[in-house]
Amino acid sequence: MDWSFLSTQKISQVYYRHFLDRCFFCQIKSTQLICKNCLNGFFFNEQHCQTCKLPTSKPINLCGECQKKPPQYNQLLSPLVYQGHTKTLITGLKFSSKYQNTQVLCHFLAQTLQDHYQANSKPWPQALIPVPSHINRVRQRGFCHMTLLSRNLLAQLAIDLPLSNKLLEKTLDTAPQHDLNKSQRHKLKPKSFHCPSEVPSHVALFDDVITTGSTIDACITKLKEAGATKVDVWSLARTPAKGDESN
Repeated sequence: MDWSFLSTQKISQVYYRHFLDRCFFCQIKSTQLICKNCLNGFFFNEQHCQTCKLPTSKPINLCGECQKKPPQYNQLLSPLVYQGHTKTLITGLKFSSKYQNTQVLCHFLAQTLQDHYQANSKPWPQALIPVPSHINRVRQRGFCHMTLLSRNLLAQLAIDLPLSNKLLEKTLDTAPQHDLNKSQRHKLKPKSFHCPSEVPSHVALFDDVITTGSTIDACITKLKEAGATKVDVWSLARTPAKGDESN
């Protein structure tokens, strides 16, 4: 039994009960971070391609993209669909500096990771590497949202996993991905990123939202050139295929 994780759960329960006993969204009395009613505003990624976790109308082993070009990563974990509360929280963090949103966003991913690694006795990665933003983007925003998310996620996991946010850098100041269409996103090349030093053999690459997979594919190419042999991808959410969005 993972006593450190168990103790963290109990501490959180006591904390919410005595100091923050209200739902994050509606502020009603709640022993949970999010009350049952507000949970209905989240879309959980339960039906998807088994490889890239692209949300689908029914579970499939391989979507068309994965059949044409198998991903470079070993596994991808993404518990939410980029709709409803999830979309509101992520955009609020990135564009309105709502730092408090990191707690809720990482809550669901932390649960998914614990279930995947701890419950299945799978080895954790040796380092957590967030997808980097160019320094100009960080200066414009005033903070690096992926660093904030990474620190909050590690705090909730309560494991000894180093945050290695200097092992991968973005060297080209490209247009923000949310401003590009699908074909333009696929033009993002590995040369946009750089690894200044050698990376561990097994790493976790962490991104907030995955749409086409162009960004993580470019990052993984550079990570493998720098020594990684196994890359697990963690993301908060997956964007549904065009035509499947309900919100």
